[in-house]
Order: sequence, then structure tokens, then C-alpha cells
Amino acid sequence: MTLTQIYLHDDSFSSQKAKLEAYRDAFHQDFQEMQKLIRHPKPENVPDTAFWIGGYDGGGYTEIEILDAENFLVYVKAYDDFDGFLEYSGRAFFVPKTDIGNLSLSDLVSPEFSFSAWSYDHMNFLYGDLVALDSEKNSKRVLEEFKKSRQE
Repeated sequence: MTLTQIYLHDDSFSSQKAKLEAYRDAFHQDFQEMQKLIRHPKPENVPDTAFWIGGYDGGGYTEIEILDAENFLVYVKAYDDFDGFLEYSGRAFFVPKTDIGNLSLSDLVSPEFSFSAWSYDHMNFLYGDLVALDSEKNSKRVLEEFKKSRQE
């Protein structure tokens, strides 16, 4: 279904959860189609494993390696989308924004759920954010938020 179809048939969903899932799926599909239209060729020095995320105003390539899935720790390499310049290389932590259910870390940080390119020290996903740990200003705050989220 498209976003318009969902809006027009708002009362046909069996539950609020079913409606929200339909909106999420339609938005995701629209977002991925838009990206196919505006993406430009990958610079030669950017690895094949890096994925592109962005919009009309630009984007970037990101490579994510899972270091410790249980503790939401990954290694990120973020590249400029025009010249392939390595903008960030370091550890990052996934901070959930909502209940993640039984999704694995590899699901949570997959390109399908990304909403923004790496920006200075973070990257936004559907279910949470990646935040740089090798950035002094983030390390303590992120670890405190993670500990707090595990207690709830």
C-alpha cells in the first residue's frame, strides 16, 4: 500500500499496530525508491560493503561491522559520497529509541532502516541511533543512557 492508500483506508486496519506497521512499510518503500533516483556513482575507494544513505541535499556511504551484538557495539566507517574521503572511523553504540522486540543488531543497523547518513558523530535509524563512542563528548553520555535503558 502507498501512504495515500493507507490514509484513505484508515478505518480498515484491525488494530493501531497494524496501521503503524503499514505506514512504516510504505514510508520505507517510498524512501528507498527516492534514494535510487538521487544516488550518484560510488567513489572507487569506497568499499563494496558500504551502503549509501541520503537525500536531495547529499548523503554518504557507511560501512558497519558488528563488534559485540549483545552490547550494541559496532565499528563504523563513514565516507564522503563524492570523493570517498573517510570522515569517521571508530566505534559506535546503538541506542534504541523504542522497544526493539526480537530484532538483532544486524537488523537494527541495516540500510533498510537507516534514515540519515553519518553526521559528525551519529546516524539515525528507525529503531534508534548509532552514536560515536570514539568521540569524547559522547562516550560517557551514551554509556549512561544504555545502562539506564537496560534497567527499564
